[in-house]
Amino acid sequence: MGTATQKDFETQRMLNMARAQAAREAKVLEQAKRAAQRSKHIAGAMLNPSQLEEQKRQRAREAGAKIRNERESAEAAKKAAEEERRQFESARREHAAQAGEVAKERLRARKAEERRKLEAASLENLQRQTHAEMLEQQAREARAEQRRLRSETSFFSRAHEV
Repeated sequence: MGTATQKDFETQRMLNMARAQAAREAKVLEQAKRAAQRSKHIAGAMLNPSQLEEQKRQRAREAGAKIRNERESAEAAKKAAEEERRQFESARREHAAQAGEVAKERLRARKAEERRKLEAASLENLQRQTHAEMLEQQAREARAEQRRLRSETSFFSRAHEV
């Protein structure tokens, strides 16, 4: 089918128009069906007002139940969020307390180490000072001994002994 003729175009156009007309008719038929159902429903309600009242009450009950359910679910969600926040706060406080204890323990350990170092430095200073005093005392004694020996071996001291 290489080339389409004028007849093919016309045939195609006629088919499309027929489909469009069928669709319009189906739409009109569907609208008519719906209108008939509505009028039948309305006519039934008009014929039976107690049924209409019962339907109104049923809708009111359903709406009330829906509102109540929404409110209860909102309250439940709010309570759940509050409980989750409270648990998070509790966990945060517990973690902070543990971190505080760890920090206090590190501080105690650091202070103890500083005291130990201070005591060691103090002991070392004391030993150094004691050692310096001992050396100074030995130097004094050595000088005194030198003076004594010098005075004993001195020319003048020998002259007095003879």
